[in-house]
Amino acid sequence: MRGGGFSPLRRVLPRRVPAAVPAAPTSARELDRARRRVREDLVRAIWIPLALLAALAVLTAGVAVWSQSRSYLEPDNYARLLVGQTYAEIVEDLPDHALETPPRGLPAEPAGVDDCRYYRATVFAEVPVYRLCFDGGRLVSADELP
Repeated sequence: MRGGGFSPLRRVLPRRVPAAVPAAPTSARELDRARRRVREDLVRAIWIPLALLAALAVLTAGVAVWSQSRSYLEPDNYARLLVGQTYAEIVEDLPDHALETPPRGLPAEPAGVDDCRYYRATVFAEVPVYRLCFDGGRLVSADELP
C-alpha cells in the first residue's frame, strides 16, 4: 500500500484437477480396521486360555495315569507273597509306590500291626486294592479288598 492505494491481489489456480474423493472416508476405513482387530484380539483372548486349559487337563490326566500305574501290584506278584516273609524278601515284587491314602470304606486294619500298605489291584480303578500289613518287618496279612 503505497501512497494510500490498493495493492493488487493475485490468485494462482492449480493446473491439475484434484483426485476424486475416496469411496469411503478415511475415518470409516480406520474404524473398520479397528473393529476387525478387536474381533481378532477377542478370539485370541478366548481361545488361548481354552487351549492352555485343555493342555493342562491332558497333562494332569497323564500324570494321574502314570502315578496310578506306579502303585499297581501285578496279580502274579501278589500270588507269590507269603505270610511270614520279610519286607526285604518281597520288596522286588512290589510296585515303586504304595497308595498315599487308602480308598474310603475299607475294613479296619488288623490289630497289632506296625504298618499297612495299599496297592492297586487294577491299573485304572480305585478299588479293589491289595492291603499288605507288616509287624516287625514281616508280612502278617495280605488281603484283596473290594
